[in-house]
Amino acid sequence: MIAVRRFRPYSEASARSTLYVMALSSSLVAMGFVAGTTNLLVPFAAISLPAVFLLGIFTVVRLVETGPALAFFGTTASMIAVRTRVTRWLQPSRWMMAVRGIP
Repeated sequence: MIAVRRFRPYSEASARSTLYVMALSSSLVAMGFVAGTTNLLVPFAAISLPAVFLLGIFTVVRLVETGPALAFFGTTASMIAVRTRVTRWLQPSRWMMAVRGIP
């Protein structure tokens, strides 16, 4: 369960940033195609650039919001892994087998 919670912010951040980069590059390529005619370029730029700008703002805000979740679940998962290893190593049955000579 902790692994699912740990990787959810990573996948969300990756998906959001990929979506933004794809929208930005697609709009720039489309602007390059319509750059030959001024009567098409100005309305297209007036529609696409503000939309990509807003998408960029929303993407950055959400990435900043998921930053603490990335840090929290990363440290929590590593702490649980260390605790599990130490608990297994300190089990009394393990020490009793070592005293008796059982590997």
